[in-house]
Amino acid sequence: MREGVALPEAELEQLGRLLARWLTPYIKEGLGAPGVGDGETHQQLSHYTPDECASYVHALGDSVLAAAETFFGGLAAKGENDSLAVARALGLDTPRKIPAVLTTPLKRRAKALGWPYPWHQDDERERTVWIDRDGTAARMLVAIREERTMRARRR
Repeated sequence: MREGVALPEAELEQLGRLLARWLTPYIKEGLGAPGVGDGETHQQLSHYTPDECASYVHALGDSVLAAAETFFGGLAAKGENDSLAVARALGLDTPRKIPAVLTTPLKRRAKALGWPYPWHQDDERERTVWIDRDGTAARMLVAIREERTMRARRR
């Protein structure tokens, strides 16, 4: 790049994201992160076995469980869902309400466990798109339904 020539902010943002994606495996390897470069599968790193899914959903509130069932059901069926489709499925009038109803509590739970989010998220499209992580959505759906059934029996 020539001195004095600046890229538009949107292009800088995109370039930064691409650079971060490219550097991430090298940084993880340099920090000695488990699984990087040693042949472990992504699934082993993602922490979402059936038992772990059950543990994850057990601490969620009833309203979050209901929304999560819809969310993970869509991911399991389609492999991915955009924010508009998720908002419609949850009966929300705008995708801006998704974090309050769904994603913020799910992210907090993953953070409390020290796990990655149980989905991939693509923010580079026109709308946010959530993508199933190696079949995690189907395992989460089973765990959610079992948890909701167990709670209903206790009532």
